[in-house]
Amino acid sequence: FWPAHYYPTPGFFSYNVPLRAGNGAAGGQTNASKKRKQATKMTATGDVDCAENQLMRELAQVMVPLAQQYMAPVGGSMEEVQSAEWWAHCRIGSCSGHQMHWDLDELRLSGSNSPHPTVSAVVYLDGSGGPTLVTNCHLKDAPAAAADTHGWLCPPKNGRLLMFDGSLLHGVVPTAAGLVAPERPRLTLMVGLWATGVKTATPEGDAASMGMLLPNMKSVPAGSVGEWTELCRAGSGGGGRRGASKGASAAAPVAALLPCGKVWPSVAGSKKASAQEDADFLVDDVGRFFLREPPSELRATMVPE
Repeated sequence: FWPAHYYPTPGFFSYNVPLRAGNGAAGGQTNASKKRKQATKMTATGDVDCAENQLMRELAQVMVPLAQQYMAPVGGSMEEVQSAEWWAHCRIGSCSGHQMHWDLDELRLSGSNSPHPTVSAVVYLDGSGGPTLVTNCHLKDAPAAAADTHGWLCPPKNGRLLMFDGSLLHGVVPTAAGLVAPERPRLTLMVGLWATGVKTATPEGDAASMGMLLPNMKSVPAGSVGEWTELCRAGSGGGGRRGASKGASAAAPVAALLPCGKVWPSVAGSKKASAQEDADFLVDDVGRFFLREPPSELRATMVPE
């Protein structure tokens, strides 16, 4: 997967898997909700349903009933899930965190009104690396509320699934040097469950080599097809919907989240760097773990209007 996409890539990319009526992705749907999905599935998710979607569709079929059961009130929106967006990361060594961000419809950004997935999820494929930080900061919150942002940490564990409200600010906390084996990767698979229509993209033939991979791609670029797509075509071997139901029923929540209090406390004795100091020392709020500006300005600097 990684060499097929020339990872790490210069920009964010992801794939979109349609979850159509008849695939049993949402389960327990009313006739009315089925009709709504049938009426919108073509415009919301495009008309391409690739064979490579099989494995990720099975994964979504496990996630949806879990969200319905454990994530009230957002769980009630799971009947309307139209698609699953997925992407992956491989971070190696210490200090390999991931910037604070909101999961958004990257092809349709419009400031605080930017659409976000109903549920965001992280599947940990290894127990290495820093914890995921999920905060209580929503994109639509008043700017002043960001100053009182609190968070929770989820340590990586092989096979662990973290699910949270898709409108919450989150990231990966960098680890201190020496705490992680330098050659051991932090492998994660991310999934966004979209109950609203998300804008999708059709990639060019060899988009990866040209650095032109896009968010929510409907199909795999011809230049990125390989062994990984064959594995996705084969699925998990768990028996489709029946296997997904067994996986969902076997899962139960665990008390793994660690409250970490206020995310951005003021640092005593700090001062705003001058323009010259910035130029001399290349000071930057990389990852937004340290902010030079007040947290109230966070949204304006992260999401274009």
